[in-house]
Amino acid sequence: MRGGKIIFALLMIMVVISAGCTEKSTPTTTPGGLDKSKFHFYIYGVPTCPHCQKMKEVLPEYYGEGSTTFYDIGASQHNYNIYMNFSKLLGVRGVPLIGIFYNNTLYGVVEGEFPPEAAQEIVEKAIENNGVIILISSGTYLLPRNETKAIEAIENMTKWFLNGEVVGQ
Repeated sequence: MRGGKIIFALLMIMVVISAGCTEKSTPTTTPGGLDKSKFHFYIYGVPTCPHCQKMKEVLPEYYGEGSTTFYDIGASQHNYNIYMNFSKLLGVRGVPLIGIFYNNTLYGVVEGEFPPEAAQEIVEKAIENNGVIILISSGTYLLPRNETKAIEAIENMTKWFLNGEVVGQ
């Protein structure tokens, strides 16, 4: 009988230990090894846009709370004017328009909805090619960080993504 109690106790300990092993935890790095806490997404959009709302939801789920900043272009003339700067520069017409930053540096601009894990690939490719990747409805482009006109465009876009106005959140 005593042996049965010991076996039962050992089984219970194993169950408790294995339950701890099956807990779901969120990894702090991407599959490519980038630190998720260093990602930030600046989103120009409108609250009535389902794609904007989806990105506002899925990006923090994947990269953590505080990883997004949303700029409503319908509620702020300032945000609308900045969005129009992007429109003139890139020809974008849709929302969401998302700036992908890693470690406070712009690496990607995406027009529309995308899977959150794709941001890691965008950043990796941008770093590998020393540029900023632009994914918009008219095509995919690379702005190299070593060409004068591209440098100016990257500086402007960085400023525009950082200088939006958060309204009513």
